[in-house]
Amino acid sequence: MLAQQAELMLTGAEGLPPHPEEARRLIDCLGALEAKTGGNLSLEESQILTNVLYQLRSAFVQGGR
Repeated sequence: MLAQQAELMLTGAEGLPPHPEEARRLIDCLGALEAKTGGNLSLEESQILTNVLYQLRSAFVQGGR
């Protein structure tokens, strides 16, 4: 759910402008979640979180930041 919100903040939604700083905050929260749960997730859960973070961080950088 955090990843979906971050994506919406990056792209804007339903006529709303993008909010890159809010997206960055959500991406940072997901990064903290990844760090705090290290070793406690299944391999699949860890891969999903890593992939989502990579995609969001890449989109953030491509958005001009």
